[in-house]
Amino acid sequence: MTNYEILKMNYSLLQLLTKNCISPNDINNIAVFEEFNQMKEQGLKVRYIAITLAEKYGMSDRAIFKIVKRLNKQLSL
Repeated sequence: MTNYEILKMNYSLLQLLTKNCISPNDINNIAVFEEFNQMKEQGLKVRYIAITLAEKYGMSDRAIFKIVKRLNKQLSL
């Protein structure tokens, strides 16, 4: 498969990602986001969750908040 073929096959998806400023690198943050939501459903405080995940993933708590905000953003279609 060539680069052209993969781009052509995923053209509409890639347009949507570009239009909404979604970085393909955000795929690396899916586990953080899912774990954040899971802990929030358990009733834990948001600040505690951010600090816990920051330690676990070697990030700052601010980075955790940025990830959550970015992945919660509504898409414009």
